[in-house]
Amino acid sequence: MNILKFSLFLLPFYSFAQIPTGTDIFLADCKFNQQKIIIENPVNITQREGYDNQPRFADDGKSIYYVAIKEDKQADIYNYDIATKAIKLLTTTAESEYSPIITPNQKSFSVVRVEKDSTQRLWQFPLDCSRPSLVCSGIDSIGYYNWVSDTSFVFFKVTEPPTLWLANTKNNSEKYLTNKCGRSIHKKDNNEIYFTQVIDTTRWICSMNLNDKKIKPIVACISGSEDFIAPEKGYFIEGSGSKLFSYSDGKSKTWQQIADFSQQGVASIKRISMSNDKTKIAFVSDNSKP
Repeated sequence: MNILKFSLFLLPFYSFAQIPTGTDIFLADCKFNQQKIIIENPVNITQREGYDNQPRFADDGKSIYYVAIKEDKQADIYNYDIATKAIKLLTTTAESEYSPIITPNQKSFSVVRVEKDSTQRLWQFPLDCSRPSLVCSGIDSIGYYNWVSDTSFVFFKVTEPPTLWLANTKNNSEKYLTNKCGRSIHKKDNNEIYFTQVIDTTRWICSMNLNDKKIKPIVACISGSEDFIAPEKGYFIEGSGSKLFSYSDGKSKTWQQIADFSQQGVASIKRISMSNDKTKIAFVSDNSKP
């Protein structure tokens, strides 16, 4: 990665390398039925000084993978067991790892690794955390990503402006999709994704057909927010301050408030994740209080 790209990654918009203070992960109960949702009982599951971020549920919903930076200033992957509340350190490498996601074959978890020369590539660890392997050797400057099939993932490339690409793990190739994208990327179905894009001066949640690159703007993000999830097609959840909001494409006229956790010490919701069975939701809050 050249110096320009690395310096861009230090900016708040590309915030792996920038370490905020007091970043905690909350876990809440969720009841989801026909796009009617109740989210309640948020609990701070990390509750310490320092960086705890990027939560992602295991496929079975029994645990959460996340990133923590502790006294050694090293970004490592941890796992939180929901039933026992036990926290386990998974990676202890010389490099920093971010954005853990279970791979489609469910045999490993992938990460963005910041290598010794500041290269940012996608790696994967077997679930037993044994020897990691490089996913695509020729694809660099990966900021954020999500799997869309067993052999492909869409990723945010650290460029100016940031660009969106489709990677093929079979032939180690990448294809340009669009620019001015954001860090939230979600699979809609086998050929479509949801992502955010700045249109004029406003950030929008959009869908894209990966075959013809056709983009459909759906709804403008809440001002100052860019992290969202899509638990069902056309249904979105986004955070702003201490509150969560939902939007249903074709049914909602605007974002609807569904929760307010200001009394539970939540200050700024971002980095949202939901379990596959839709019974749990995890999110990050900056500068949260016990």
